[in-house]
Amino acid sequence: MSTVLVVEDSVTQREMITDLLRGSGLTVTVASDGVEALAQIEG
Repeated sequence: MSTVLVVEDSVTQREMITDLLRGSGLTVTVASDGVEALAQIEG
């Protein structure tokens, strides 16, 4: 299964995108900004 990192500062948009992707069978990780996204990528 593929994993997608969604980076979006708008909570509403982030939730909508996450729901769409999960509905397509993807595993979704979320971040609210670039700093948070990099922290998740770097582990």
